[in-house]
Amino acid sequence: MSYNYDVRLFDIIWGWIGVDNSVGMDIRPSAEEKKKIRRGYFFAALVIFIDIVIFQGISRLILLITALVNGMGTDIAAANALVRSNDVISVLYSCGFPIVAEITAIVLGYRLLHIDIKKQLSRDGYSGMEITGALGAGFFAQTTAILMLAVIVLIFIKGDTSRISNDALLTKSSLGANILMYSYVCLLGPVLEELLFRGIVLESMRRYNERFAIVFSAMMFGLMHGNLGQAVNGFICGLVLGTIYVRSRSLIPSSIVHIFMNTVTSVSAVMLASEPDMLQKGLDLSALSTSGFAMAGLIFNGVIRLLSIPVGIIVIVYIATHGLGLRKANEAGKSRSAPIVFTTPLWIVNIVLYLAICVYNTL
Repeated sequence: MSYNYDVRLFDIIWGWIGVDNSVGMDIRPSAEEKKKIRRGYFFAALVIFIDIVIFQGISRLILLITALVNGMGTDIAAANALVRSNDVISVLYSCGFPIVAEITAIVLGYRLLHIDIKKQLSRDGYSGMEITGALGAGFFAQTTAILMLAVIVLIFIKGDTSRISNDALLTKSSLGANILMYSYVCLLGPVLEELLFRGIVLESMRRYNERFAIVFSAMMFGLMHGNLGQAVNGFICGLVLGTIYVRSRSLIPSSIVHIFMNTVTSVSAVMLASEPDMLQKGLDLSALSTSGFAMAGLIFNGVIRLLSIPVGIIVIVYIATHGLGLRKANEAGKSRSAPIVFTTPLWIVNIVLYLAICVYNTL
């Protein structure tokens, strides 16, 4: 199946030079135009649906088969424990399915939507200074998410961090498992996620309404992580990553920021893992030890977060005085974005599936 996206070449040109190509259109799309627009949104939704099916569906089917083969009946939890009893197999399972799912979805998305990936990997449109500012904004966003989650932990779920986060990173001990895990988390994962959520989802919607495209892609990016903690963090960071992509007209800066954020988080996690109760103790400062590798990790993470605050303030002041550099959608653009996206059935299915997964993993 192929889809000849209407005036695709002109859409790309207008997007790159920052012109609102919804100017001159009727405020409300005709039935025929709405059908064509919805078809494009459907293809983007199909890409995410395929990702969900492989990552969440087939991976669970494998667990069910494992349970049946090992005489566990349909006890998926027991099968999951069996898989995770071996470090390397656990990492291959945890990283293998998202890799296969994301690569499959990315290839399908670029083919269906005819997006020019070469233009998205352009090295023009941004400078080293802008990437540095983007890094500061990214870490500031991540710090903001951490502070928000701290409030949730302390007020709503009484300090039980296990209910809002995935601590799989802290349970891998062998060298082979760690190399595999962090190669994905710190490098391959961020690149694939940028291609999928910024390169395809955001790009498929930005023609008419860049701001909506950034918010919507950030929402899907957050929910994709499958638990409350990472959903909040993913959404806030996704707003920054999406803005970086639209401003720079390239996936390179957003990928660099994504890689650095994941790497700093992972380094901190490795250091904190030397004292397994450190995260819980972090809620009670009087119980913290005063030395050791874990404390060094806590200090390292704290310094990064503290430094990100003034940088974030500088970025906010710059934005307040210079603007975000995003096109403001007119009424024609608005009527061709959110109203059609949220009436595309497959997008509703994707949102419901992601929400259900997040709720299931959090409760």
